[in-house]
Amino acid sequence: MAKQDRPEDLEQRIDSDVQESISKTEAYIENNGKKLMIIFIVAILIVLGIWAAKKYVFDKRVERAQEEMVVCTNYFERDSFNLALNGDGVNAGFIDIIDQYGSTKVGKLARHYAGICYYQLGQFDDAIDMLKKVNTKSNDINTVALGLIGDCYADKGDVNEAINYFEKAIAKGNNLTAPIYLKKAALAYETQNNFAKAVECYQTIKDEYPTSQVAVDIDKYLERAKASK
Repeated sequence: MAKQDRPEDLEQRIDSDVQESISKTEAYIENNGKKLMIIFIVAILIVLGIWAAKKYVFDKRVERAQEEMVVCTNYFERDSFNLALNGDGVNAGFIDIIDQYGSTKVGKLARHYAGICYYQLGQFDDAIDMLKKVNTKSNDINTVALGLIGDCYADKGDVNEAINYFEKAIAKGNNLTAPIYLKKAALAYETQNNFAKAVECYQTIKDEYPTSQVAVDIDKYLERAKASK
């Protein structure tokens, strides 16, 4: 049977272990003080560097990106999509903003605008490539990007892919956007003579989104699809 330590023996042993540990720590610090100080200073500089980068570099980049974005969106709102996309020779375009500030919120939003510009210019493949990279914290923006990819494929004549992206937009949509993409999907199904699926989409609009703008004349589309089944 192992001998059990008395309380006073245990306390003494613990004190001895602690003192030994302290002695080893003191010796380590004494022998490696310069090295530890360097490590400590480097650690502080790294922390300060990250803070300074965010405060004086990253924030300044965001501020600059926002200023450039204003010019681009002004062109965009005037339907000057090429100037909005590529700049005017003096001011940057959405593509420049993406290249320089792509990791910022402004840069991510610029991808969405750029995709729309490409679509409006009829450059559907470029639009698809750009819109597939849209990934913002706004579910609405991400949803619209998916829907616009569907529009691009529809205009390219790839109805299956168009429907695929309309369905994705429906799944991520809300009361405003879901009925819009339900109708787009239904119209695409009709071009494939898949009137059963078209009826399903139209009926969903009628039943689940009766107050939406899309539902105003939905009975007309619903009855037409039913008659064609």
